Amino acid sequence: MRSDSYGDVQSVLTQVGVGPDDIDFGTHASLEQYVEKLLGRASQEIDDYTGRPLVHEEGRQEAVDGTGRETLKLNNYPVLDVQSIQVGNSTLDPEHYRADRSGIVERRGRWPDGWGNITVVYDWGYPDGHGTAETVAEEMVITALQRAVIENQSNGMSSVSMDGYSVSYDDVSRQVEMADEHKERLKQLRTDIHVLTLTATP
Repeated sequence: MRSDSYGDVQSVLTQVGVGPDDIDFGTHASLEQYVEKLLGRASQEIDDYTGRPLVHEEGRQEAVDGTGRETLKLNNYPVLDVQSIQVGNSTLDPEHYRADRSGIVERRGRWPDGWGNITVVYDWGYPDGHGTAETVAEEMVITALQRAVIENQSNGMSSVSMDGYSVSYDDVSRQVEMADEHKERLKQLRTDIHVLTLTATP
């Protein structure tokens, strides 16, 4: 299970206009905690579909082992930009190296052999994909909550105890599903990730 989630709890609650009384949750805090769980479930489904978390990180600092060859491999990809590379106490001229999206950094000459002797600062990830994933996750949760409101009004909800507080719902989490329109919006990212993963795998 992922350690964080796409989307924002308050954004979901604002868009859906659901309060604790609408689905018999008791308190607003209980509802917020449950929405966070739903976002986590949606996020995991998105990652499972795309094949990789759609994260984005700027200024990642990484100590890399020198290979004694002309190339070295960064731990994360796709690489968007290399801000700097330091070998020992010297910062390399950007004209003397180049990096591709898969995380391979090539130098004119050989990288000195050693453990963690090269420090690389770079940006990586999926900035556009992360935004798409956040929107899709929120939409998945909003749809599930809207269904829960309808079911609550029609049939009443079953009570379940979670993490020390009592909430009532008809297994809302099972209704967090990725619609065809969501898959279509993530389809190109999924293809790009598959191709890039094949390239980046030794």
